[in-house]
Amino acid sequence: MIKLLLNLSSFSWAILLYVLDKKVFEISSVSFLVFVLIFMGINLLPIIVFRRCKICLSGKHNISKIYPAYSEYVPAFFAVCVVAFSLKHYVEYEFVYFIIIVCVLFWLFYMNNVGYLNPTLFLLGYVIYKIETDETESILIMSRKREYKKIKKLEFEELISVDEHTYLYKERD
Repeated sequence: MIKLLLNLSSFSWAILLYVLDKKVFEISSVSFLVFVLIFMGINLLPIIVFRRCKICLSGKHNISKIYPAYSEYVPAFFAVCVVAFSLKHYVEYEFVYFIIIVCVLFWLFYMNNVGYLNPTLFLLGYVIYKIETDETESILIMSRKREYKKIKKLEFEELISVDEHTYLYKERD
């Protein structure tokens, strides 16, 4: 569920770029205001879900290597944005074809885990780290906690599972 929300939130940025580029709405119109409110809601929803999640894992791993993971996801994110800019205005497509194109783009987005490169989370200060453990397992962590480079042991008591190898660090209240 969290992975889907993250991907939907990230994908909404590509849709925003498309809407602005193709001038789908007049900026001073009520339709544009409604679109912006929906966009903001889609981008706030994953944060609300994160705040309500219970910490669900326990265990420890020794860290062998840790580094920011943005470079792995930026090309796929920008590829989808380039496709959004290269599409014609939606009225030039049959409605069904346009929906199919958008669904295929979202599926590619979701399958390549591009949602982890979420501009909203980035603006809120979250950083994505790739961690390689001594057990050669690769783990992604999204966190606002910046001291991960100094950590030698990863403790799962602080992490919420997003999917099998991706976790969100939950700050203590």
